[in-house]
Amino acid sequence: MGLSLAVGIPAALILAVGAALLGVVSNRIFLLPLLHTSLIGFTVALFSHPRIDNPRILAKSSRGSFPIWSSFLFYPYLAGTRLYVRFRRRAGLEATYTEVCDGLFVGAWPFQREHIPPGNPAILDCTNELPRTVGLELPYLCVPAWDTRALSPESIELAVRWALVQRSQSHPVFIHCAKGKLSIQVDLIALFLLSIQVDLITLSSLHPSRFDSTLSSLNPSRFDSTLSSLHPST
Repeated sequence: MGLSLAVGIPAALILAVGAALLGVVSNRIFLLPLLHTSLIGFTVALFSHPRIDNPRILAKSSRGSFPIWSSFLFYPYLAGTRLYVRFRRRAGLEATYTEVCDGLFVGAWPFQREHIPPGNPAILDCTNELPRTVGLELPYLCVPAWDTRALSPESIELAVRWALVQRSQSHPVFIHCAKGKLSIQVDLIALFLLSIQVDLITLSSLHPSRFDSTLSSLNPSRFDSTLSSLHPST
C-alpha cells in the first residue's frame, strides 16, 4: 500500500468517526482534535502522492530539525510515525543497519546511540518526518523524502557529492530512511558506488529492479563534473 493510501484511509475513518459523534457530543470543541488529525492526514496523503511528491511541506531542515510551527501543525502525523517506527524496531521487525561495503552502511532511523554504526559515521538522512535525536556531534545531512518515495535527481546529486566529501575525509557513511528497507536510499547507494567505482554486483543483488531503473535514469555528465570538482586531476 502506498503512503497516500496508508495515511488517507485512516484520515477518512477518523473524519467519519468525528461526523458520527456530532450528534452525540454536546460540546463540539472536543471534536477538534479529530478534525485536525483528519485534515493533517489528508494533507500528507495529497503531498505524498506520486504526482505531487513534495516532502518539504513538513519543513524539516538539512540539520534534521523541525520549526515549532511544523511540530505543532503536523503533530498527529509526526508523532504517529515516530511511534510506528519505534514499535517496529522494538518488535524486531527490521534491522537497525547493514554494511553494504567497507565504510558504507544503510539502515533505519536511529533513535538510540547503538542504532548508529561503529566508527563515528557521517549520517545521510533520507527521511522528512523523523527528527535527528542522536549522534548530534557527527557530520550530518538531511535530504528529505517521503517514505517509499524516491529522492529527486537534485537531492541525489547533493547527497552523493556530500557523501564523497565525507569519504575523502575518511568518515564511514550511514545512509538511512525511516524503516531501513532498501527503497529510498537504494538510488543513493547506486550513485555512490558508481562514483567510487565499487563493484556494482553488490547493489544489483540487493535490489535488481530498482538498480536497473536507477541506472537508466542517470545523467553521467552530471556526475563526471561532480567527481571532477571533488577529485581534481593533478
